[in-house]
Amino acid sequence: MITPKPSREGEAWDLLRHRKADEALALLRDECNGNRSTRASLGYGAALMWTGQYRAAAEHFEGVIETSRATRSPMMLSEDHYSLGGAARWCLGDHTEAVKLWRLGTQAPYATYGVGLECPRLLVLVAILDSELCDRAKALELLKKRASDPRVHDYPGTLAQFVVGVINDDALEVSLDRRGARYALCSNRDHKWQAAFYRAVLHLERSMITRAAFKQLAESMTEVSQFDDLDSTEFWWLTRCAEFYVARQEALHKEKTGQ
Repeated sequence: MITPKPSREGEAWDLLRHRKADEALALLRDECNGNRSTRASLGYGAALMWTGQYRAAAEHFEGVIETSRATRSPMMLSEDHYSLGGAARWCLGDHTEAVKLWRLGTQAPYATYGVGLECPRLLVLVAILDSELCDRAKALELLKKRASDPRVHDYPGTLAQFVVGVINDDALEVSLDRRGARYALCSNRDHKWQAAFYRAVLHLERSMITRAAFKQLAESMTEVSQFDDLDSTEFWWLTRCAEFYVARQEALHKEKTGQ
């Protein structure tokens, strides 16, 4: 699991959490330039996403992906690079390019359990939000296949199983409760946020809520002040959640007449 290291990087995430974006980005940019690692490149890109600098984030992630693919070196590349790179394109309105990156990300060399769940999950999300962009049946088939891999256990595997209908909401909640803290003071807020978001997504798909109601939920779920109490490590995990930025963009969604 990729976590921010102490010292200057931890300081950067505290600065970002306290709305001191310029100082935080300067520290993370220096770290990225001086340390060609997965953590450093991911951290700088996630900070760009959090501060709404989507074009810079897209260029950053795509540059990392292109360099790693060209040199046939996966050393800097994780599924998160594709998921966040695609989210940057989504926020720019380049939805086709976002889907392209998420499809590429299904074959990323590094992922939780060694089984990529994040990009397949995002493809299912896209199929629900805009069926013209992605085939729902194929997206569900891929995620279901990944979620049934014997290497997958507990969260985020249970989130994937919930999305494809293998387990119900009660079982998902049990898995969230069962998921131990990743360190002493960790509250796993990023996991709980994701679970709540996909509950809303499935409610939208099943016509249990309107698109307007979903938009209102997205607005409330992406209000940044509610995360002021997170420490730097847990805040860093939240900033890596691609769905957060899709939700932020959904909050700006303009409904069609009569929708």
